[in-house]
Amino acid sequence: MLFVVGSDLTAIEDTRHIPRVQAADVALLEQLIDQLEATLAPLRQFILPGGSLAVAHLFMARTICRRAERAVVALARDEPVTPRLYHFGF
Repeated sequence: MLFVVGSDLTAIEDTRHIPRVQAADVALLEQLIDQLEATLAPLRQFILPGGSLAVAHLFMARTICRRAERAVVALARDEPVTPRLYHFGF
């Protein structure tokens, strides 16, 4: 799905053969998020990174994703961006 997001970001508006983010993609991600969040206890405080190497990697991945979100928002100021991409957090 990340490759589809990438192709959607680089495609010219009238390019039909390039894969695009679909409403079903957004619905699937939202469903997965809801399922995962249902298994978590309510947050009562800010979460600080630490504990293990896996946790450190997850926080690094989160930081990289947030940077990508900001880059897409900046891109959208100058270029057309598929509106469904905003549901991915952009």
